[in-house]
Amino acid sequence: MITRSQAMSTREVRVQPDHVDSHVGGEVSDASSLDPVTQPEMLGSDPIMTKCMRSPFWTGLTPVQQLDMYNRENDRAETAAERERAAAAERERAAAEGERAAAEREHAAAERERAAAAEGERAAAAREHAAAERERAAAAEREHAAAEAERVREHELRMLTERLRAEGSAARVPETVHVRLPDWTGDTKPEAYLEMAEKLLAAGGIDESLWVGHLVSHLSEKAREVYARMATEDANKYRALKAEILNAYAVSACIYRRNFFSWTRESSQTYEEHSRALLEQLQRWFKGSKVELPQAVAELLVRYRIDQQLPPDLALFLVDKDTVSLADCVNLIDKHVLACKMLQVTQSLLRHIFTLARGA
Repeated sequence: MITRSQAMSTREVRVQPDHVDSHVGGEVSDASSLDPVTQPEMLGSDPIMTKCMRSPFWTGLTPVQQLDMYNRENDRAETAAERERAAAAERERAAAEGERAAAEREHAAAERERAAAAEGERAAAAREHAAAERERAAAAEREHAAAEAERVREHELRMLTERLRAEGSAARVPETVHVRLPDWTGDTKPEAYLEMAEKLLAAGGIDESLWVGHLVSHLSEKAREVYARMATEDANKYRALKAEILNAYAVSACIYRRNFFSWTRESSQTYEEHSRALLEQLQRWFKGSKVELPQAVAELLVRYRIDQQLPPDLALFLVDKDTVSLADCVNLIDKHVLACKMLQVTQSLLRHIFTLARGA
């Protein structure tokens, strides 16, 4: 059998066959020292020796055979260990290669993303620039079209006015009649301007069939556009033109009715001025509805709206005075308000004088 010293040194130095007695029978001179029964400490001290000793064939082998078996097992173990080390090294190299490949892929992906982002930014900038160019071109085109349309409208209006003056139509302006109409400014109400023009033209003794010729050059731009869109036979009729203009400005009886019930007095207005504004809205409401409005009913409705807006002290003041007519009502209110203001000013002045007197 193999000695313990040989078994312990087997991994550093390969045990040679000449370490044992090779005479006939293959027995060593001191076989008892290699017996695992007499040397139990050998079990577990060397895994290969332990494996060999646990083999069912071990006890039937000669020491040379045992040594050969041990060396074969040791070679197999070293070969397996070498293969394991080579496999581990290969795995490490594969892992390192995989990490390098992953890093390269990540780097390539990052480069692609950066390139795509840069390309996207360039494309977005190009699209924005192209959109801005298109918008500028469209704006310039719109301005040009608007200017051209304005020139065409002005030319049409000028030609139409000249034709109406040159022809002997119902809309021509007689040379013997001169009525100065003010221009329709932007803050002028349509109905107010047309009613004023009607009064001036009627006062000048001009026939209604000639009003359009006198009026058209003084209308606002929007009203002239309405006039230009109308058919010639209707455009020369003042009533038809007035209806179209009021319709274009959305002036209707519903608007005046809403104004009448929502009209409020401004702080700078007297109650007489406020009553006139309410009466105007009321009259336009009924006129637009083609309903006759008696004067007494109009004053009663205006008085009702004024009573709704009066402070409690003024309402009690009117009740105490027992006023009936609208004119008396607003006259008393304005006088009372003025007297209250004068009283406040007088009291404030007296307090100031008394303060100065006490100080002296």
